[in-house]
Amino acid sequence: MTCTPDQVKDLFCKRVDYYRGPESAQAIKRMSRPLDDRGRDIWGRICEAVNTNGVDLETFIDWCFKESLPGIPFLNTLPASFITAFTGCTCKDRVREAVDLHLNLMARKLDTLVQQEKYPVEDVLFDERFEFHCVFSCILGEQLGLTVPEKAKKNALYLEEVFPHYHRAMAERFRGNHSD
Repeated sequence: MTCTPDQVKDLFCKRVDYYRGPESAQAIKRMSRPLDDRGRDIWGRICEAVNTNGVDLETFIDWCFKESLPGIPFLNTLPASFITAFTGCTCKDRVREAVDLHLNLMARKLDTLVQQEKYPVEDVLFDERFEFHCVFSCILGEQLGLTVPEKAKKNALYLEEVFPHYHRAMAERFRGNHSD
């Protein structure tokens, strides 16, 4: 699937918003970027590098931000050095391994609380003391016919925009399966 410069900019700025706040994201979004000799700004160069190399944009952005923690990626390094490192990386499939681990741990925790400790699922799923991820809680809560608090819905919708893979992975994991 090919991407556009606007999609690159939008996804990058959503991640910056998550890690650094809306002011930083808006500053990056508003700042005009110099054009290269082919008339492309940084978003166009990243887009071309992603499309030319057949790279999935979401996976690439995930990888770039993970490689740059605790900071954020420098834009000028993305089209050249980051694409080269990403395409040469043998473990890029591992970028999202943590999602599966996180899902498994939350499912086991919920199972322990409900099955062994005998807590009602509705008492633990949205209680901040139990620290369930809002996307996990919302998807499971909706599947179980529970009333999902507005705060959890709002947070889950925000994270769906910022980390779409995380939301898709959780939805897929629990699609039609109420026993997991």
